Amino acid sequence: MTMSTDLFRREALEYWSRQRGPSGVLRVGAPWVRWLYWIVLALVAAGLALTLLVRIEQTTSGPARVDPQPRTFVAVLPAAAGSDLHRGHPLRLEVDAPAGPESMAASVLEVRAAEDADVRRAGFETFRQPAVLVTGVLTPDAATPARTASSSGLAGRAVIELGSKRAFSVFLEGFE
Repeated sequence: MTMSTDLFRREALEYWSRQRGPSGVLRVGAPWVRWLYWIVLALVAAGLALTLLVRIEQTTSGPARVDPQPRTFVAVLPAAAGSDLHRGHPLRLEVDAPAGPESMAASVLEVRAAEDADVRRAGFETFRQPAVLVTGVLTPDAATPARTASSSGLAGRAVIELGSKRAFSVFLEGFE
């Protein structure tokens, strides 16, 4: 057996040298691939623009009891919302009325830190997180549903808008 001094066969070298040139590089030639690239790029740009323009409302809620006769309410809300609440702050009460769920406008009179005993004394079950007890009045134009004779008030939820932020900043807060 004779040993060749060349590392590669002559046929392999000729084949390799013929493959050089414009046809030697792998190219994706389907037109739909180019369109797909631009569509994906446009969707990413539109998504980024929307996160900079769209605002997200931040709300918190908790159980509430409404007494329609004196037009007052008491609610238990997470303590984190306590710093944003002040006298006169508007809120929405969603109550389970005899005729079906109703929404009423109200405003805050007092906000105070609530211990577990305070929450139970106000007529609520134990709140699982630190809480504030919010008392207030219904706005003069709020329609109050008729109270049934068997109930001492209407149960529902107090919903308070804390503000709004741009979607981009909420997205960035998720990484912190």
